[in-house]
Amino acid sequence: MARYGGDPERISLSGHSAGGHLAMELLFTDWVGSYGLPEDVIKSVLSISGLYDLRPLRASYVQSHLDLSESDAVRLSPLLHVRPTEVPVTLAVASNDPAGFHDQLDDMVKALCRPTSEQVLHVPADHLSILDALVRPDGTLLKHVLTHMVHART
Repeated sequence: MARYGGDPERISLSGHSAGGHLAMELLFTDWVGSYGLPEDVIKSVLSISGLYDLRPLRASYVQSHLDLSESDAVRLSPLLHVRPTEVPVTLAVASNDPAGFHDQLDDMVKALCRPTSEQVLHVPADHLSILDALVRPDGTLLKHVLTHMVHART
């Protein structure tokens, strides 16, 4: 990371949809036991319309493409592997996302057991246009990313 101009002491993650899922997966990775890295290697996470429990996908139209076994869905679901963490997390969902995205966000907030430290955003958008709030200079999500990056410096 350093060779690309990044600071490995200030890693902040953002992801949308499947990327939101991956950001939360990385947050709950056992960095110490698996890689010998500090537990706090990730300094902040913004997950946008993420999928946190993959088990419902097995009953959806995407199962024919994913071919998820029950054990894979459990193993790859960050909701089922929440670890204690002090990392600032922002969970965002588009107001026009299907109900399942809202349900998964609610389930993740409950699993984190930190209602005062979580930022939960319901952005007036659909599943794709929510990304506008990440790239516009006045965008709600961009403000959260920048805030996370500033706090990651400390």
